[in-house]
Amino acid sequence: WGQELKKRGLGEFKKKDYPAALKDLEEALRTDSSLAKELKIPLQTCNLKLGDRYFQEKNYGEAIIYYENYLKLEPARVELKKDRYNEAYYQLGKLEYGRGKPEEAKGNLLKVRSAFPQRPELYYLLGSILAREKDYAGAISYLNMALRLKRNSRTFLYKRGLCRLALAEQLEKE
Repeated sequence: WGQELKKRGLGEFKKKDYPAALKDLEEALRTDSSLAKELKIPLQTCNLKLGDRYFQEKNYGEAIIYYENYLKLEPARVELKKDRYNEAYYQLGKLEYGRGKPEEAKGNLLKVRSAFPQRPELYYLLGSILAREKDYAGAISYLNMALRLKRNSRTFLYKRGLCRLALAEQLEKE
């Protein structure tokens, strides 16, 4: 029965019917655990594609579920493109930040910081998280990095200005 589900799931996978493929491939794996290695990449791809689809639809709750399932499969960099793997962490970090989970967001964003040194939004998010934590000096540092990459961003300049004021107030109280 596991082989039958695998065959059906891989057929759906080739047709890019990721919800149906994921359902059948997961059931095949539950039925026959010896298929784990063979189904790992299709399962990862289904979860990542569905996560991306829901992210584009701004259905962040569903996107997080699929990104987390993708990450639980412990993708090996050899088996998946490194940029996709890092992008999943970046997107997950953005999602967690949007959901008000700054610690989780910071952890995921820090994991990919070296992969995306030219992405100003990454530094902006890290700066915003540190500002929430009242680490204004650290926030200013990240916001300066973001501004080096995107010089005239009003959003980045505004956030840095707020952090500078908050840091000044913080230092006055000490």
